Amino acid sequence: MGCRWKIGDDSNMNVQTAPWICSIPSRKPSTPPPPFLDDLTVNHLMNPDCLSWNHTFVSSLLIHQEAFDVLSIPLFNRALINTRIWKVIPDDNYTVKSTYCICVNLLHSSTNAQAFVPC
Repeated sequence: MGCRWKIGDDSNMNVQTAPWICSIPSRKPSTPPPPFLDDLTVNHLMNPDCLSWNHTFVSSLLIHQEAFDVLSIPLFNRALINTRIWKVIPDDNYTVKSTYCICVNLLHSSTNAQAFVPC
């Protein structure tokens, strides 16, 4: 629940099946892939330098809101490999305390309790 992808060169992240778009609840686009593009990886949505999105291709491939969400994802100033990060706490480092907070909050939400344990 707290693990996220930090977008890099995305050469092995499938556009349709990988959970890579944080602003979409399913984290995957709902737009069906065009014929013969079901193996498309996220790096194909970028310009060759991997520093910017190919706006035209992204907009032609995804519905408007999903395209907007993808184009809003920041890319870094150099091509990196995809990296998993821990987004529960600001410094992106995993801690047992942050995982405990997630578990406690899940238990509270499943029992309809009003308490929220801040991390």
